[in-house]
Amino acid sequence: MKKIILITMLMSAVFAQSDKDPLVLMGDAQAIIKDINSVFSKPMTAKEAFERVEGSGTIFLNKMRIELYETLKISDLANFNIIGNGATLVAKIDMPIIIFRDVMNVSIHGLKVVHEIGANCSQNCIEFYNSSNIRIDKCDFDGSGFIGLALNKTVSATIKNNRFYNCTLGIAAWNSRLITVKNNSFSDNRDQDIMTNDLSQYNNDWKAENIFGALVDYSAIKDVHHYICFNGDDNSMVIWVSYSREEKALEVKYKGQDKAMQLVHTKGDSRFPGAYVVSDDYYIEMVDGKENGQYRITHSGIWDYVEYKRGTDGKIFNFTIDHNANPYGKEPCF
Repeated sequence: MKKIILITMLMSAVFAQSDKDPLVLMGDAQAIIKDINSVFSKPMTAKEAFERVEGSGTIFLNKMRIELYETLKISDLANFNIIGNGATLVAKIDMPIIIFRDVMNVSIHGLKVVHEIGANCSQNCIEFYNSSNIRIDKCDFDGSGFIGLALNKTVSATIKNNRFYNCTLGIAAWNSRLITVKNNSFSDNRDQDIMTNDLSQYNNDWKAENIFGALVDYSAIKDVHHYICFNGDDNSMVIWVSYSREEKALEVKYKGQDKAMQLVHTKGDSRFPGAYVVSDDYYIEMVDGKENGQYRITHSGIWDYVEYKRGTDGKIFNFTIDHNANPYGKEPCF
């Protein structure tokens, strides 16, 4: 009995921490990892995080300047994320800043990479080799060297809402295909913004769909990672909820309404009643700057539920995920 109670207490402590803000958990450290079970590691250096991350894990970097004297590397890994939080990785010697080899299903968001060694830098910022299903958004490639983003034998990469500047070449690819370069901005690159050695590698009109000669501030762009559609339990209403890549709800919209409403996260908690962790997140619905109602969004395994308490009369409405409406898709269901 004592052993069961001890295990329960330990499990509760582990899962309770999964709802905390990673920036708070890191403190003054450079990085932290969240694993497949949404459990956070101890704070660590960026180098340690790149060495220790496992499949379905997420590296969170701290919003700070991180000076590097050794290239960060990840190889032979699938299904992982790197959340920059505005961190700046600074190469202090002539070296690539990050190298990825044989990776797939990778997302990089909110990171700045820069060389600070003067005019003689000959290395690249980020390099991918033999990789697939890459997504990079809201990152800064301040090259001060050769290539901002180099892709070699890469299949399916989406490069969106990034800034490339002070490079010799902003983006360069070899032996690659299905590369989408969209809504990026390029400025002060010494040779080409996008290398034109083989245009068949790109599957969109990158000349028309990017900005050249000026840099855009992408911070104001809403960071919607996916949507989930929910049906009312009485079948009278349909809603969608948009989520960030950190799986926090951003907005809710009811079918038939003109616009979505903002959701403000107030708290979260987790419990472990059976085979799955059950997490509850609580939100305030804001309309024209005023509280309009309250939401509890519950996640358990493949199921998601929404409970809405209307502000005017306290009436409760319940919704369940619609698995037939492309859950976790990139577009809303209506």
